Amino acid sequence: LETLAGNLLEFARSGAIHPVEADPAALLREAAAETGPDVVDCDVAAAPAAWRLDEEGMRRALANVLRNAVQASPPGARVEAAAAREGGRLVFTVRDHGPGFAPGQIAQLFDPFYTTRASGTGLGLAVAQRMVRLHGGTIQAENDPAGGARVRITIPETRG
Repeated sequence: LETLAGNLLEFARSGAIHPVEADPAALLREAAAETGPDVVDCDVAAAPAAWRLDEEGMRRALANVLRNAVQASPPGARVEAAAAREGGRLVFTVRDHGPGFAPGQIAQLFDPFYTTRASGTGLGLAVAQRMVRLHGGTIQAENDPAGGARVRITIPETRG
């Protein structure tokens, strides 16, 4: 009940952003650290040094996506996360090594309260999608051809 209440409050208050010059690599590493000790490999070699982001909101969004990837992966499997600049966009990619998405599941992933886990609230990806959209970006999920699932977050460059 406490988790559900916290997730509902997070979903409700994710309506405004306050972008500042932030370090995307640091945000990804911080979000990865929230998922547990040493379960996420972060590739930030191609990440830009700074990007206009709402630091707290984007860290939460990344943590939600990473947490889902860790939970979908078999024990001992590592989640792969990356931050990179692609043209005028910042791209975060998260890949797990779980079973991937079932047919028809991708269409519902970002719906509030949609979950496949008995203990899930179904708000993590909805919160992530809302935060990404507030940044003018997109979030997409797909099955990786090599197995598992992949989520791609794209944030356009803004001046400000």
